Amino acid sequence: MLTLSALAGAAGCNETTAGAQGNVLFTPDRCDLVGSGCTFDDSVAVGGTLIVHITGAEGSSTAGFDLQSDDPTVLSVQPVDDVGGKPTWELAGTGAGVARLVAVDPDGNDVDFLEVSVQEIDNLGLVNTIGDAVGGPVNDPDYHEIWTLNAGVETWFHVEPRAGTGRLMGVLQYDVVIDDLLDQNLVEGSDVVGGFYKINAPAGNYTLSVTADNGTPLDVLFQVQ
Repeated sequence: MLTLSALAGAAGCNETTAGAQGNVLFTPDRCDLVGSGCTFDDSVAVGGTLIVHITGAEGSSTAGFDLQSDDPTVLSVQPVDDVGGKPTWELAGTGAGVARLVAVDPDGNDVDFLEVSVQEIDNLGLVNTIGDAVGGPVNDPDYHEIWTLNAGVETWFHVEPRAGTGRLMGVLQYDVVIDDLLDQNLVEGSDVVGGFYKINAPAGNYTLSVTADNGTPLDVLFQVQ
């Protein structure tokens, strides 16, 4: 069974960005954006995590390099196990702002840097990734979104964190209230607190409430017909 992170990687190519000095290439990965690859053109969500790989420009070596944040109150960085033979670090958004992700050589010299934006989540939305569903934001006193689904057809949804209209990167955990009937009709592989729902339900109405750590809510009605 594919994980959500695996799905994100499978659905699109991650975008490599050169550092400000052109010496190091930074590639984000496992950023939880389903339907496209990861790119530092998108901000990181406060509370979100992702990983980053580095390579040297024009094939130069980055052996023994480290990555550091110039402002851990905005972005924290820690090394993790290599992925696919590539040196890898985990990034975590810790506060709104812009931090420099600095590449440091084995002698302690700053070789290059990339500015990374971190933003607070101010709205959440569902993205329908597999299966036919019609819906989205509504002007309703009880629900932020209403979706119509086909009964007996597996349909996938992913919670997307946003700042304004811009999507945000990062694996997140949510507070979730899901009605019992919907919970009973989630397909194996769903990640309730991770914001990934595979629904295969009979006709009826089902509700889902998702809340980010900063209190941003998403209340959803699924109308299955």
